[in-house]
Amino acid sequence: MQDSLRAYEQAREIYSRVLSPEDMLVASLCNNISLLYQEMGEFAKAKEELLTALQIVEQKGSLFEIAATYTNLSASCLSLGELDRAFTYARKSVEYFEQLQEQGTHYCEALTALGSCMMEQKQYQEAMQVFEKALELMERRQERTVFYQRLQERIAACREAMH
Repeated sequence: MQDSLRAYEQAREIYSRVLSPEDMLVASLCNNISLLYQEMGEFAKAKEELLTALQIVEQKGSLFEIAATYTNLSASCLSLGELDRAFTYARKSVEYFEQLQEQGTHYCEALTALGSCMMEQKQYQEAMQVFEKALELMERRQERTVFYQRLQERIAACREAMH
């Protein structure tokens, strides 16, 4: 992971020389770095990168990228114990993807972030419904991935928590 981080930092240094700080490639780089930080368990650094990316994508008015960034912010905030913020970001993400009529993987991830927030608040019935919606979308596209299995596990966890 450290090699990846070094490569990203080299890319950031190059971008700082050849691109405007508001370039969408800079936002994309920040999003990618944040995902690496999430994998490393460094959620505060991930959040910082995502907030930088969010400024850029909001400035550009790119709804898809705004929604995707909100999804990632929700995950980082949830891991930091910032439940209210995580919930706000997850709701905004779902709202934007629905506005865009997005039905793909990114929307499923946004639904999962929202459901995860609901689980944290012990809203198991609502969380289960959100997870089932994401699972149904994946089934329509015949995507039986690890993400699909995780959704099944979360649905089972909600059922168990309700009984």
